[in-house]
This record gives sequence, structure tokens and C-alpha cells, in this order.
Amino acid sequence: VLPDLATALAAYKKNRGPEHKALIRLARFGAPYQYKQSWLRDRIGEKLWIANVVVRLLLNKVSFGLLAPASIMLMASTSKEHAGKPLPFHQIMRRADTSTKVLQLSVFIGVAVWIAQRLA
Repeated sequence: VLPDLATALAAYKKNRGPEHKALIRLARFGAPYQYKQSWLRDRIGEKLWIANVVVRLLLNKVSFGLLAPASIMLMASTSKEHAGKPLPFHQIMRRADTSTKVLQLSVFIGVAVWIAQRLA
């Protein structure tokens, strides 16, 4: 028996919704400057984005893989957990978000320690 359209759409949204949200975020933040932009703000943003990708790749190498590389690099990688298939978009964004939080926390702690040393 085929489900009615409303039930099928609700099931599809529940099943694929997280993947769609992650794909939208990946397009916005993973590769925002994939096309040439003419505005100065966008040209500067592109350089900063490239620096972000390079720094994350270097941190990934230095940390022996504890920090994930940039999400654009994760897009091109495959996973042993998924039998050599590309990572799902929600996993790519989860790994990138976790690395971002770790980096933010590290900077916060570093600044707090620096301020504490200056005040002591």
C-alpha cells in the first residue's frame, strides 16, 4: 500500500532534512568564493577564506588528524566508516563545527592566560 503524499513528504523531510540543512551550510561556508567576485570586499574575503583553508589543513597535519581539515577538503575525502564513500554532508559540517569550537576555545584560553599574566 502506497502512503499518501503528505505522509511520504513528512517521512522524506525527517529522513533527508538534516542532510539538506548541512548541504546549504556547506555551500555558504565551505566554498563561498568558488566563483570570481568583483567587489573588493569579496576579493579580500576570498583571500581570508584561502588562509582559513590552509591554516586548518596545517592544524590537521600538526594535530595528527585530531582537528578536521576545512570542510571543502572533507568534501573530497572518503571515509572508512562509509566503505570508501564520501562523507555525508551532516558529518562534514559536524566535524568542521567541532574544529571551529575547539579553535575558538583555544584562542579564548590563550587570551585569558595572556591577560592573567599581564595583570599578575
